[in-house]
Amino acid sequence: MNQMKVEFYKLKRTGMMYVAAALYFIMGAALPIKAVNLHMIENLDIYYFFHDSVQDVSLVFLTALFVAWFIGQDFNNRVLQHEIAGGYSRFSIIISRVIPVALASVVMHVIYILGEVITAGFLTGFSFAPFGVADVSWLLTVLVQIVALVLIMSFITFLSGSLFGGITATVIFEFFFCNILRNFLRTGFYTYTCLCFAKDNSPKTLGFCLLSAVITIVVALLATYLVFKKKEI
Repeated sequence: MNQMKVEFYKLKRTGMMYVAAALYFIMGAALPIKAVNLHMIENLDIYYFFHDSVQDVSLVFLTALFVAWFIGQDFNNRVLQHEIAGGYSRFSIIISRVIPVALASVVMHVIYILGEVITAGFLTGFSFAPFGVADVSWLLTVLVQIVALVLIMSFITFLSGSLFGGITATVIFEFFFCNILRNFLRTGFYTYTCLCFAKDNSPKTLGFCLLSAVITIVVALLATYLVFKKKEI
């Protein structure tokens, strides 16, 4: 708990998190404005932009940068070495880093959705008639997928064992597996992984995506622990 308090304190003082959150909101707000400029506004409502933003991975590279920087700096500053020397377990070191960055990443995605939906609301009107319980399940499923993706990014950072290596590896991983492959693998198993957020709110899609995300969280956390346990610090 002491480690967690320290990490949340560091999180609140991390300027990169606020910059990333601001960029998420600005980019989300820009999409409805662009739609207005293209004279598409008569065909759109806030539900369209919710649908567009909830499953969008375009800005996940910002999350990759944030996760790798937040964890990687403790390798470079030898904070992890001091915690190990102080008797803290390696598992507690992992958990105390993963929980804050996962929560922050979830909040960032919600901010992106709000930026797009709120802006669309001012432009088209706030009509919540199309929304239903399935959309809440959709959002919650995507948030679990974000946690799973953060666990993968954390694994890569702990595996690299450095700030620069973590940032480089996570951004390359995110760009290739989340942005590029998504343009080619539009069906099949890939669409149910945390690399491609749930595309719709059908029970089948949400069920497979949620199961895949939970499995990914468990496997990534175990892999991170095994790698970090054997790493020379």
